[in-house]
Amino acid sequence: MIERRVRDVRRDGLVIAVGLVALAAVVALVPADAPALHVRALREFLIGITLGTTLSGVFRAKPRPAVRSTLALGVGFALAVVVDLV
Repeated sequence: MIERRVRDVRRDGLVIAVGLVALAAVVALVPADAPALHVRALREFLIGITLGTTLSGVFRAKPRPAVRSTLALGVGFALAVVVDLV
């Protein structure tokens, strides 16, 4: 269970906004139909990281659990491409 911080609308809103802007940048800049597996895995890793960042702001996670869960989400997305589950 992720421990929550006290609500701070500016901080939480900023974390959510950074995650959404980063997600839009990754989707716009990294090609989705790249033939190389490492490019697709990198793209999905970055998408997982940005979603983790956004969710950290939504659920007001403390810094250490937020970093762990964000990295785990990114690695999970990248492994899904390697295993071809996406």
